[in-house]
Amino acid sequence: IFISLWLFAGWLWAQAPASPNYFLPDTADNILYPYSDGATFDLGAQYALIGQGFFNGIFFDRVLYSSFLAYLHIFFGQDYVLLLAAQAAVYAVFPAVVYLLGKELHSRAFGVAAGVLIAFRGLSAITASKWIDVASPKMMLTDFPTAIGITVFLLIVVKWWRQPAKTKLLIWAGAVFGLTVMIRTHVLTLLPIVLIFVLLKLGWNWKRVMLAGLLILLGLLSVTLPWEIRNQSRGIPMFYMYYSRIELILRYRYGIGAYIPPPHET
Repeated sequence: IFISLWLFAGWLWAQAPASPNYFLPDTADNILYPYSDGATFDLGAQYALIGQGFFNGIFFDRVLYSSFLAYLHIFFGQDYVLLLAAQAAVYAVFPAVVYLLGKELHSRAFGVAAGVLIAFRGLSAITASKWIDVASPKMMLTDFPTAIGITVFLLIVVKWWRQPAKTKLLIWAGAVFGLTVMIRTHVLTLLPIVLIFVLLKLGWNWKRVMLAGLLILLGLLSVTLPWEIRNQSRGIPMFYMYYSRIELILRYRYGIGAYIPPPHET
């Protein structure tokens, strides 16, 4: 069922024509190119393709999506219609993962229904993007990969909730969460909520609660630490990825001074 849903959604999303929209406007020759946020992510990947490192060596907190785009460019070139069709086929794992989560929460029938709805939701987003600014699998935005990461994270957490003795699941949950943070740092707001659910499940057994929290953090840091060490070697503070977005908001929205990492050659 998992593979069937992935293939079904992949075919559905890949064959749907990409429509010109704000984030993917067409040119005078009707060739689609990314714009705004999409152009930023793609530009980071393009720098890597010419050997200058992601974003030309300048710090960026959401680098994982640009690395994904770099690989897509390696395999599918610079034809954005083809590249976005390939991206949509990869993102089509989303309904399949939703099926697993629904199955874990309720039943196989519920999971299939949820997965099919998500598949058609993605198709609707592709079609509606020509009229409204909605994220779709055929846009160079982080919304869909973030949703996939959060769903996988929730799936692992639910599995642990059912079998709390399998503590290794918490490490995997933390690792998936770390990858998702490298796609979109806003998901960090979910971490305290998850820790509250851990507390509710384990009660007031502080040793078990602390162990569970440490295992989640261990998984998270095991994924993000190599990138943090790389950033530190270029003069960027350790763990800056976790609070850089807050500083940017303070600086550009409220005029409060904040650290700005200097550009570095890679």
